[in-house]
This record gives sequence, C-alpha cells and structure tokens, in this order.
Amino acid sequence: MESLYVLTDGEKPILLCDRHRHRRDVAGGDASICPDCQARTQSFEGLSSASGCERCHSTAITIMHFAEGCEYLCKSCGHRRIYNPCVLQQLARDVVCEEDLMLEPREGESPPLSSELQQLVGTLGRDAAHLSSHLYIEAITAGYRSRNLARLGSEAASIAPRIRVSREAQSHLDKAEELFGKRDFRGALRSYEQAEEIDPRSSMIKLHKGDALYSSGKFEDAVRCYREAIAIDPLNHQAYRYLADTYFRVRNPSEAWKALWSAVICNPAYEKAWKDIEVLATAGQYTVHRHRIPKLAIPSPGVDGKRIAILEATLSGKPPAIREAWERFGQTWADMLARAPVDPWHKKRRRIGDELAAYEALAMSWSASRSADPSLKDEALDFVARVNTDGMLDAFVFLEDFSEDLRQDYEKWKQLDPGKAQLYLRNYVIVVNRPPR
Repeated sequence: MESLYVLTDGEKPILLCDRHRHRRDVAGGDASICPDCQARTQSFEGLSSASGCERCHSTAITIMHFAEGCEYLCKSCGHRRIYNPCVLQQLARDVVCEEDLMLEPREGESPPLSSELQQLVGTLGRDAAHLSSHLYIEAITAGYRSRNLARLGSEAASIAPRIRVSREAQSHLDKAEELFGKRDFRGALRSYEQAEEIDPRSSMIKLHKGDALYSSGKFEDAVRCYREAIAIDPLNHQAYRYLADTYFRVRNPSEAWKALWSAVICNPAYEKAWKDIEVLATAGQYTVHRHRIPKLAIPSPGVDGKRIAILEATLSGKPPAIREAWERFGQTWADMLARAPVDPWHKKRRRIGDELAAYEALAMSWSASRSADPSLKDEALDFVARVNTDGMLDAFVFLEDFSEDLRQDYEKWKQLDPGKAQLYLRNYVIVVNRPPR
C-alpha cells in the first residue's frame, strides 16, 4: 500500500502521495484516496494547527525532533506540545524506506537534497524545513543501520526490515517465545494467537505461530500459517523454507522443492535454504552447482583521478587471453563508474547496469579469444560466455553475486522477467547426475 497523507495548509487540504510526489488540492470527501494510484490514507494531520502555538497563537515556534515524534516549543509563552506520531516524520520514513535512501554518518555539512526530494519538500511551503530535517535524520539512521547490519551478514540484513511487531503485541510475542523455548507449545500457541489478534498484519507473528503448530504436529495448520505470512510479506524467505520443511515432513517433495526455490529467489544469499536444496537434490540424484565467480579485476582511482582496472595477483602466469578478458571487465566497470554522477543519498547501492556491462565485456573478449584459439579453456570464463550467449547474464549476476544493496533492482528485474530466476536455477544450478561412461 502506498503512503498517502492529507495535510492542511491554512484552509485548503492538500493531498500528498509518496508515489505521486506533487501537491494536489482535494475536496473534503475525496481526501482519503489518491486519484492517481488509488492509495488510501494512512495518516491524517492538520499541520496548520501545529505551525502556531495553540495557546497564544504565536508563529515563533522551535521544533525539536526525537526518534519518535516532535516537540513544538513556543518562544513567546513557553508552551510545549508533543506530536507523536509526527505526520512528516512518518512521511520521511516511508520515502527513505521506499526509495532505499541512506546517508553515510559523518561530520561536516550534509549533502543537498536530490531534485526528487526537493520537489517533495517544495509541496509543503512553510513546513518544508520540518520535512527536510526528518529526511536527513531518517536517511542518516538508515546509514547507521546499514553499517551495523553489514557486520551481522546478509541474512540478518535481509530479515531486519521484516521483524516489526506493534508494541501492544510485543509482550504476548515475548511470552510465546519464552514458552516455546520451554517446549510448552500449547501455551506458546495461545500467546501467539493473542499477539496475532492485536497485530494481524505481522508476518513475524504468523511465522512463529506456524512453528508452534509445526512442533505440535498440526502440519496442515502450519502450512496455512506460513502461507499467510507469505501473503503479508512475499519476500519472507524464512517462511518459504519453513513451509518446505513442513511439506517434506508430510512427504510432499514436489511442493518442498517449489518452496525452497522460492526461498532462494526471495533471498539468494540464504545459505540454509541452499543447504536444504542440496539435501533434496542428492536424494533425487541431482547435484547443486553454484557459480560463484570471484571478480579478478576491480576499478580503482588512478594517480590523476581517472579510474583504472586493478588485476588480482592470481592472474599472473595465466594465458594473455584470460588476463585481457579480465582487464576488459575491470576497465569497462571503471569507465561506467566514471560516467555516473555521485549521489550521496544512494552511496551504498551497487549499480547493476555497470556490473552487467562489465560482465558482457568479459564474455565478449573471452568468446573472441576462444574463436581464434579453441584450445583455450577456463571454467569461469567459459560459463560467463555461455550465460551471456543464452541471455541469462542478468540472472547469473543477481542470483550468484546477490547482496542486499541490489534488492531494489532485483525486485524490479523479477517483475519484468517473471520466471527467469527459476529458469536459471533449473538450467544452470540443478544438474542431473550422469553415470560415468
């Protein structure tokens, strides 16, 4: 659901949808639905009342921003008022999350807002500075979060955005976890159900409730619960893996296969699901062959500031054609990065287009060398050339070299190419065991 806010600027209500970032006057009866995307309001707040002191009506207001909410202090009479939630804080949080924005936490002057964010801020007139402050705070918070999650590994980084539970439901969830740890599955299930009653849209609660059902031997109910978790959060890779465990337990290997494939397509870095796939593959006379090809050339700033390709030392002693292919890879990547404008708001995000161009240059260089000398062999380069010829280079990069900073591009790619990820797994990863000749 898109986030839609209706703000009151003076006497006119203004609709502000975080997808259609423009100002739009609305009639009172139409204030709950965006006419462009039909999103419904999540919050409603009259900012005109917050722009002045409610006691003396002075407009000399100082705003202090907290982690949750804001405090308005009147300079004239000293009256304080806390707004929690603050609608502009919620809007900034939604935009930062939706656009995957972050700023590197560091001292010094903050970078200017991007043109898109300036357009959003410009819709609010006198409240623009308030929204700007929240955008900076939320983006820097995202930067700290990204830095800390990176230390925990890719799986933790992927899970983090999906473990939100309302405060009211949290106490019941904590109690359920305590009972589950004591193997009191019946008591845990009651507490999970109480938490679910309070927060029915929590994928995490349904996931853990499914565990309690599974541990109680109620496998059909567990399947239903995991499916509900997935319906709320389609990227819940854990729910898919637990669903696969349940299907395997009730001797339904075909559905277990589907669920495990969905788990790794949701999160290609989910190693536990990959290990489960290997177990099923071995039982079915298959081999899992993942193609984790290290990058043997990387772009680096040269002495004069121009980006150059740095080759890995492992390439020394290799045939000239192999070194040339990787040099083309690194230099293409360096040239693409040199053309890209620096965007501090997306500092941590990988640029998938640049990497695909570099891999394509690698494949074309190696293919040309192989055509001139068919005796040349290199397993990694042969594979990259083959997937490039087959039109599966993008699937290879997304699935074999995935990291969370590719998430946004990866989800867009899956929408544009439905089924391509499964096709790649079926054609290149799950290999039929052939008897020796």
